[in-house]
Formats: sequence, structure tokens, C-alpha cells
Amino acid sequence: MPLKPCFLFSVALFFLLNTKSFNEAKLSGTSPAKAPAPAPPTPPLAPAPPTPPPPPPSSKVCVGPCWERCHDIKAKNIRPCMVLCTRCCMRCNYVIPPACKTWTTVTIEGYTYQCP
Repeated sequence: MPLKPCFLFSVALFFLLNTKSFNEAKLSGTSPAKAPAPAPPTPPLAPAPPTPPPPPPSSKVCVGPCWERCHDIKAKNIRPCMVLCTRCCMRCNYVIPPACKTWTTVTIEGYTYQCP
């Protein structure tokens, strides 16, 4: 026995009326909502600015290896070597250059002094 077109129409109408989007559209009085459009691509972020270098040590403060070397010189109160230490700390900027590693003698204003 073939199905009558009237029966098929009623089954299709039943499923159509029971779908969620149709019921929501019927309640709000609008047609079913479309899917949202994809968001436009975002431009890449700019690179972060480089971190600034540490401030150079002042003439009154020695840091790191300079400070260790200067501490011994200041403890023995050897004035010419303290002057050299201060100059070297101002120049080396937290890293001892080769000239600061071998403090055996110091020449200041034409006079040579022996450092510890």
C-alpha cells in the first residue's frame, strides 16, 4: 500500500515545526539566524622594545668582581690603589676588562705604586 502524499506532507511538517531553530524564529518573529562571519585576522604584535642596559656603577659604588677587588684595597687603605679601583669600576661597567685583572702596580700622575 503506497503512502499518500498527504501523509508525507504531514510528517515533514511535524519535523519542521519541532526543530529548534524554527521554534526560536517563530517565537522571536524573525527568520532563523545565520552563522556569524569569521573574525578578520589580527595583525601580528609589534616586538617588545629591548630592555635598557643596567646603569653604570657610580664612582662611590663598585659591584661584582670590581667590588670584590676594591674591597680588599679599601680595607688596607692604600689611597693610590683606591683611586685606581674607583676609575676601573667606572670604566668596567660590571665586567672587569683585562686591564683591571692585573692590579700589581699603579701609575698615577707619574708616580708608581705597588698594589696588594
